[in-house]
Amino acid sequence: MENYNICSKCFLDPSISQYIEIEGIEDNCCLCNSQTNKVLDILSIDLSPFFDNIFYNDESADNSNLENENDFLELLKIFNLIKINENKKYIIKYYIDNKYPNLYNSFIIQSSEISKRLQFDIWEKLQEEIKHERRFLFKESTLKLLSEMQRYSFIFLETLKENTSLYRGRVGNYYNNNDFLTPPKDKAQHLRANSYGIPHLYLTNNKDCCINECRLSYPNSISIATFSLKEDLNLLNLTKKPSIIEMCRIADGMEPENLFKILVVFSHMYEEMSKPVYDDKKHLDYILTQLFTECFKFAHESIKEKETQPIDGIIFRSSFDFNDNKNWKNYVIFNGDNILECTGIEHYSWVYENKLHKLELFNSSTNR
Repeated sequence: MENYNICSKCFLDPSISQYIEIEGIEDNCCLCNSQTNKVLDILSIDLSPFFDNIFYNDESADNSNLENENDFLELLKIFNLIKINENKKYIIKYYIDNKYPNLYNSFIIQSSEISKRLQFDIWEKLQEEIKHERRFLFKESTLKLLSEMQRYSFIFLETLKENTSLYRGRVGNYYNNNDFLTPPKDKAQHLRANSYGIPHLYLTNNKDCCINECRLSYPNSISIATFSLKEDLNLLNLTKKPSIIEMCRIADGMEPENLFKILVVFSHMYEEMSKPVYDDKKHLDYILTQLFTECFKFAHESIKEKETQPIDGIIFRSSFDFNDNKNWKNYVIFNGDNILECTGIEHYSWVYENKLHKLELFNSSTNR
């Protein structure tokens, strides 16, 4: 039997990549030819959660929605499971022949939604409804989708530890700790994670990110406050792509149509939370991200089947981290004033040096 080793970089699903990193060995990858990444033989990769939720086995079926490995390869691309070129599709055939030999004869796609995905974009339909058709009274199918998103939200939960430092900036000179707390309701602006009148506290994990997020330009100065967490926080980490395999694994009998919509929406939401938005478009482009944030904020009130902890906020990539290599993250804390302590304030202004204007620290204070 042949051996096709695939590395953790070529499998795009986070849970599979992590599994290969733990269980794999350093060897040559048959897809990217890397010799330094951890690899595992493709037959040892468990894709059964994907198959079990997207297909059903009907031995009496006369035909199939999948005719060959080309169709299956297209499906893998849709779900962003693996990075593979057309000239390597024989590896897919090898996997199917050994793991699911009756796939083309007896496995039928459970849901017509999956076939239709090739013809229209679920995400675009959701955007059209929320932005241009219904703002408050959603369709029943949309309400069901939002409810399922709440149920799956715990997949993205992570703990931000006590004493972690975060930063908040304001353009201008501010010296009082209260100037950096959550704005009052009548001052709450229309932003990525909240609409007018619903205040949230925005912070970053990096001072340079903070300066960029404030859109600072010459000759304005900026004040940056450092905050320390008084306790651990439960945050929804939307900086990482969702694991399709993990979501399939905990589907718990969800209807395939709804599962498919969830997979599509979560995949798009990862990008939507961080994409650049221009001021003249934000009154529309922020509506979806505001809706998602509110959906997660009150998830613990809607999930009845098990005890759930309230979500304290969300994390998303900064839109200024263009190449995703600075690790710049934004934090939105729902009720941050009681769980954050301001430990110091720094003030930066512009200086002219070597025919260039640059930003320099000119004053700082500490509360410790």
